[in-house]
Amino acid sequence: MQFGTWRKLYTQHHYSFGNQNKKFYRVDHDHVISPGGHECDYFVVRIAPHAVVIAQNNGGQILMVCQHRYTTGEVTLELPMGNSDGGDLLLTARRELEEETCFTAQDLRMIGKFQEANGIAEMWGHVFISHKIEIAKNPAQDEMDKNAIVLCAYSVGVIRQMIADGRITDASTICAFAIADYQGLF
Repeated sequence: MQFGTWRKLYTQHHYSFGNQNKKFYRVDHDHVISPGGHECDYFVVRIAPHAVVIAQNNGGQILMVCQHRYTTGEVTLELPMGNSDGGDLLLTARRELEEETCFTAQDLRMIGKFQEANGIAEMWGHVFISHKIEIAKNPAQDEMDKNAIVLCAYSVGVIRQMIADGRITDASTICAFAIADYQGLF
């Protein structure tokens, strides 16, 4: 298959969100030449890579979090996840699992990655899985998560059904679950 590629002429930075240690989101205005040879503008959201964690307990259930999302005004059911600071994604996965569920993972490993919203964003999700989890002795807590997250656990079959009937709509959760499911890891 042969196709043309885009060529960037320059980038004008518009906005960043984060703090002095972490830059989570950035909006850039790229001036490009399209595969058809036309100069045009492309606005790109660039987001730090994020880790999505599939943590399965001894009973075969997968830990999930239920929370209200400000951006959509909806209550969502998701796998534990969070943005990295550009550092080690395994450490990010461990931190997010502990902060959101109060569990730690013994055998956490990366099993794949995916692009989310690649027509408008540079946003990579990295999927981690563990089949050996235990309650953390002194769990790290993020003040933003306090009173915001409810921990749930569901069987693989129930999660498949909730994805199929639209009760789970979070793209990162659906992608991560599919990667593990297609690899036969449940």
